[in-house]
Amino acid sequence: MPGRSIINNNLFDDPHLLSYSKVQDELTVNDGIIYRMNRIVLPRVLRETALAAVHSTHLGVEKSKSILREQFWWPQMDRDIADYIGRCNVCNAYKSRNKNFRHSWPEPDNPWERVHIDFAGPIEGKYLLIIVDAHSIYPEVFITSDMKADTVISRLRRLFSQQGVPKCLVSDNGPSFVSEAVTGWLTQIGCSHITTPAYHPQSNGIAERMVRTVKETIKTNGLSQRSIDRFLLFYRAAKGKQQASPSELLNGRQIRLPISESSTQSKWIPGESLIYRASSSHEPRTVRFAKMLGSNTSVVTTETGRNLKTHLDQLRIGEVPEAHGSTEMGDSKPGGSSPSDDGQQTRPSSTDTEILPGTEQAERAQQQQTEVGVQSKPSPRRSERLAKKTRIFYRT
Repeated sequence: MPGRSIINNNLFDDPHLLSYSKVQDELTVNDGIIYRMNRIVLPRVLRETALAAVHSTHLGVEKSKSILREQFWWPQMDRDIADYIGRCNVCNAYKSRNKNFRHSWPEPDNPWERVHIDFAGPIEGKYLLIIVDAHSIYPEVFITSDMKADTVISRLRRLFSQQGVPKCLVSDNGPSFVSEAVTGWLTQIGCSHITTPAYHPQSNGIAERMVRTVKETIKTNGLSQRSIDRFLLFYRAAKGKQQASPSELLNGRQIRLPISESSTQSKWIPGESLIYRASSSHEPRTVRFAKMLGSNTSVVTTETGRNLKTHLDQLRIGEVPEAHGSTEMGDSKPGGSSPSDDGQQTRPSSTDTEILPGTEQAERAQQQQTEVGVQSKPSPRRSERLAKKTRIFYRT
């Protein structure tokens, strides 16, 4: 992997850097991190970690490529992704050959016009109600304890409150889908209901394919709400044949995944000395870097062992000179009193010369003491002021 000097000076003569020389005009260095355009050039030691994070839900090769391409790049990246997934024993054991059943339905013009629905199960005593948008292939999965009509209505009502009522709902001839309660409710809300021919699951191929995908996920990751939610998160963010993710096609935005620059890169190492300044009105203090919390926030440790959540704008590399002292950060402000070595606050020094009463020097000293007392004395509370206020009583 090329260093900063190689990129800044275009020194790509080394044969090992041939793959980088083809894109040298797109490479930049920012804060010690190499970028190709707006994507991080991931070093070799971190590639396996990124591949494992993306493939944790056992998505296919193309969807894994689309997720990694959003944030990272390295030479022969597509080959490494295919090789990594090809070596996955779980995928090889449980996943079957892909079949496309979508040719029988026309492509909807807009998202959430036609929605397909189906049940899967029972699996470990539970059922899965699976709904898929035909335009974006945006999936939704509900774990249920039964397949009753009331269950179908309650889940669809919740989903339609979030995405709106589709023009058409496609299902098989399952008892709950063709019940009077479901068909009557769909008619009432203005949603056309289409049922597929009996014993021909291919007619509802979009839902059937998603049922198979979800079952494969359950075999590899187990059945739990957590595993289903994680699968949905990654699936909705993976780009498909339209070069856009289901989230982008349905909601017009890409959702953020739990893999980012902050998960693979850290600006400082734990224990490194930093200068922390809460604001311009606070004195700088020396702290130790602990860990990153996000792309802009971190945790630092003070000299007294106290952990603080800070923004990166408040931190600088280095140490505060000893002349600034080492009080607890955030407690010292310009213009305020600072603790002395024995823990007592400093007071105005008095002269060693005896001041005779009645002299002009004594009057000035008394005036200074009065001013200091007025400045340091806090304002009385409202209840105290009201108690001292003169009361006037009127005779009637």
